[in-house]
Amino acid sequence: MKTKEKGYSLGVLVITVAVMIILITTAITTMRNLTGDRKITYFMSDMQEVEDYVKDYYSRKNALPISYQNDGKPREVTMQAGGSITM
Repeated sequence: MKTKEKGYSLGVLVITVAVMIILITTAITTMRNLTGDRKITYFMSDMQEVEDYVKDYYSRKNALPISYQNDGKPREVTMQAGGSITM
């Protein structure tokens, strides 16, 4: 008497579920890392933009942008020949 067994064995199902869990965990970890990388990329982009504005300001006025003293009065920061900064 022949019996036709159809279906998957328990071992195959367990291995399949284990592989799916590993893949899902890897995908979730990758997405979390991408979110952090995106924030760093935006920050770097903002810093590059600030650098460009400061360079433009310095090339037009031959002085660095204004900084503020503790009493709230502005003071201008200038760059001397040789790269030293005076306040």
